[in-house]
Amino acid sequence: MTASGIRELRSLNSFKLPPNSLTTLCNGGSALIVEIAGPRATPGVRTVETGRYHWHQVARTLTDDAQVDLLDAELRALHPDLGKVVLDLQVSGTLSLAGRKFFEERIAENVRAAICGMRLDDTELLLSRLTRTWTTSTGWALSVSLLIG
Repeated sequence: MTASGIRELRSLNSFKLPPNSLTTLCNGGSALIVEIAGPRATPGVRTVETGRYHWHQVARTLTDDAQVDLLDAELRALHPDLGKVVLDLQVSGTLSLAGRKFFEERIAENVRAAICGMRLDDTELLLSRLTRTWTTSTGWALSVSLLIG
């Protein structure tokens, strides 16, 4: 097998990346068919889907409520048939109270209903806080923390 054939096999057997994403996805559920026409010939390699489900692992940090829409679109683009998707989703960051409610509706409920199975770890997704500190004329400091909603 030539060096280019080995590189091609390695590239097909690596982890896939979804469009515009930094997270790797498992490349399981497929087999590689290698055809070699003769000695010193570059092998032809094609992927054949053999699995029933597509397993994905996605980790995201949300820092703005608008990112919930982007995450929803990214998850729905994982596969044309979402009924074949099994997802391990880890979400961290901060959202407003309204953003957290929107996350629950769009991701935790609607995406979960659309795909075959989802494990969601959102224990590090926190509510935003606004802290204001005032100093009185006598030198006392007063700090107030509010949840942003």
